Parts: sequence; structure tokens; C-alpha cells
Amino acid sequence: MCFIHTTRLVCKTCGHQNAVPRTAPCSEANNVEKPCKKQRMQTTTLIDASKCPKCKAKAAKAKEYKTEAKEE
Repeated sequence: MCFIHTTRLVCKTCGHQNAVPRTAPCSEANNVEKPCKKQRMQTTTLIDASKCPKCKAKAAKAKEYKTEAKEE
């Protein structure tokens, strides 16, 4: 294992950022004479509100308040 590739998920609606790290090998990882110097790589991916944990939590709270209001 050589470097960590982080995919940063950014929500289009609220801008919340969620980093997903993954350890990945590279071709020079096992080279003894010239070991790989790569350390971090990052990509940013935009996600919609249905995949965002912050937006999901907000929607769940709103649903909770609606059911409480109906019961009263």
C-alpha cells in the first residue's frame, strides 16, 4: 500500500463535505531501489441531497416535527 486516495463528497444543496479515504497501491510500491514517494491524492465529487447525511438528517427531523404536529 502506497498512498491514500481521498474522495471528498460535496453536497450540491447544503455544501456539506464528507471525506472518504481509500488506501490504494501503485506500481512502484514494491520497488526497493526507488520506493514510491506518492502520499495523498484527492478528488472532489458533487452529490445530491438524497446522498448527503446532513440533508437526510434534516429531512428526518422535519418529518418528525410534522408527525408530532398532526398528533396534537
